[in-house]
Amino acid sequence: MTARLFCRTGDLAGSDHRIDTEATIGRREGNDIVISREVISEPHARIVWSDEDGCYFIEDSGSKNGTRLAGLPVRGRAKLNDLDVVNFAGVADFVFQVIRSDAAAAGPGADAALGEKTVVETTIPDVRRIKR
Repeated sequence: MTARLFCRTGDLAGSDHRIDTEATIGRREGNDIVISREVISEPHARIVWSDEDGCYFIEDSGSKNGTRLAGLPVRGRAKLNDLDVVNFAGVADFVFQVIRSDAAAAGPGADAALGEKTVVETTIPDVRRIKR
């Protein structure tokens, strides 16, 4: 399974980080995702894939300023769902997204998550022809 964290706010805004089975987040170089702010702990959090549960989890690594999932503090291990918002120490918001290997199984627009653009054509009825 593969996922990604897309940074919406903070110093890394606009960055996209791929996660395979595990990713560490923290201030110290050597983490998979480095957020260079004093309020971020050196090892701040980690995201892990569980074969047994068939999903990703986030764990706070005892950080001083906390990790939040959907606005709630992460205590111990918390399940990550597609499009959850994760906040680290109040300075960076990330969107978690599961990337499915089979784009058809993921539904419309799934290829956009893989870096490809999807064009959707729509037709709008001519409102002048609708009788009242």
